[in-house]
Amino acid sequence: MVRQAMAVDLSDLMEPARPRQQRAKPIAKPKESIAAPVDKAAVLAMVDQLEAEDEAAQKQSILVLAHSEDVASWTAAILEWLQTTLLSVSIAELSDSLEMPWIEVWLGVLFGGFQLEQRGEFYEAPIWVKRSGDQAMTLRQDGS
Repeated sequence: MVRQAMAVDLSDLMEPARPRQQRAKPIAKPKESIAAPVDKAAVLAMVDQLEAEDEAAQKQSILVLAHSEDVASWTAAILEWLQTTLLSVSIAELSDSLEMPWIEVWLGVLFGGFQLEQRGEFYEAPIWVKRSGDQAMTLRQDGS
């Protein structure tokens, strides 16, 4: 025999709740509103002006960002460093040696066609960068 459900009525053991007293809220004096009706044409003109300023600022920031990213020069710097020093190096050492931010090194490595190698566990080991034979040929053909 197995008992599957059990109900216990504890209402006789509970005390009735004490009534709460309502606190009197102080009545504040009404203040004059600073809102006022505005002409619809004035509001639409203001919105158009804000949109034009935002659009111009967005275009300017996009142009600044686009001109600040120079993946080709990052890749060339990485390739030059790898040709003059070691055959393989960790991303951290490469970033420190070139004095470039990590994101620039990553983009240069990824878009530059370098070989990536991981030695050890996935999250614990550094990623090593090696140049491939195609990159040396490309660099010599460009005349760099």
